[in-house]
Amino acid sequence: MKPILLSIFWLLLASFSSCDRPGTAISPTDATSPLGNWTLSSPATPYKITLEVALKSTEGGLTQYQLTGLSAVNSYGAVAAVGTDGSAQVGSVGATKRGGPEDAMRTENTYFTSLQQVNRVELVAGKLRLHSAHPDWPLLQFTR
Repeated sequence: MKPILLSIFWLLLASFSSCDRPGTAISPTDATSPLGNWTLSSPATPYKITLEVALKSTEGGLTQYQLTGLSAVNSYGAVAAVGTDGSAQVGSVGATKRGGPEDAMRTENTYFTSLQQVNRVELVAGKLRLHSAHPDWPLLQFTR
């Protein structure tokens, strides 16, 4: 009886120790995973643009990710669908409606348009690359 109780105790302890605490985000260190927090490194801008990627669902060879972050002025969110071959499609980008300097707003609009035109995703050497059909920003590259 004692070994069974000890086994149950250890199982309970292990299950509670792996629970996420509210308000904490853990960025995986797995270089093959897009999950976690990223910062735009290319194209270079004077504004910090972040991207947080979270798993939304996986079904039939298609994985949906929730994208959120901070752009030059506003917070934003979108959903991306990615195929096993790296093909991708990003839905409409929703954002807060704060105004900012003209240059920051122009950078933000270009980023949002490029993000919505993403058609391929890849992870290369620890960098997240979003390939876009946007003529000015055809590659969004993020680092951790």
